[in-house]
Amino acid sequence: RRVLFRSNDSAILVEASTGRILYEKNADLEREPASMTKMLTCILALEKSTPSEEVSMSQAAVSAEDNTLDWSARDSVGARDMITAVMLVSENGGAIALAQSVAGSVTDFVDIMNAKAKQIGCKHSHFANPNGLPNPNHYSTAADMARIAVYCMKNSIFREIVNTKRTSIHWIYPKDKWSELNNTNELLGKYKGANGIKTGWTRAAGGCLSASAKRGDIELIAIVMHSPDHDTRF
Repeated sequence: RRVLFRSNDSAILVEASTGRILYEKNADLEREPASMTKMLTCILALEKSTPSEEVSMSQAAVSAEDNTLDWSARDSVGARDMITAVMLVSENGGAIALAQSVAGSVTDFVDIMNAKAKQIGCKHSHFANPNGLPNPNHYSTAADMARIAVYCMKNSIFREIVNTKRTSIHWIYPKDKWSELNNTNELLGKYKGANGIKTGWTRAAGGCLSASAKRGDIELIAIVMHSPDHDTRF
């Protein structure tokens, strides 16, 4: 049963290599995961694409709400660059473009997302889109987001991307177009050992964060959902 709260009272902390729970608070309550959704979108794109595979922007992708980059229809970049844009600056249209590239349509990709979530072990999640924009049938829990994060962080390319504080991507078409990206994860470079993973924010979901850090041989992953604003999630 989904319950709305006014503060970030849904959270979990797990050991990254095993998923062992170290702390949890209301970790199985269903609520909107916002752009933490893109962890699942991007791990699927990594598994089902080659890094240099061309990903083109459709009109639906260009028209997505809250796009960060200056896209035009028929713009294209390599799959790894698109995944980088989706993870670092939370490109909503880029997530749609990845979905269409992998599965042919967003609808078919959503089916793949839900099947993958079940395979990973998610128990209280249903995804309706690849970017986490509000939808009454799009929900997850802190525990399920942790399961997805643990799975994603086992992929070396995914780890490298989410640990990138600043980079640039270059278009395939038009070939001289490029953009600098600054990661929305404010923990990188500020919190000792921080190495990922994904921020999220919508008015409905509040502030969301999937955060990871490694010190010595110990790596932990924390999930926070429904924080009051952008800052308190950190």
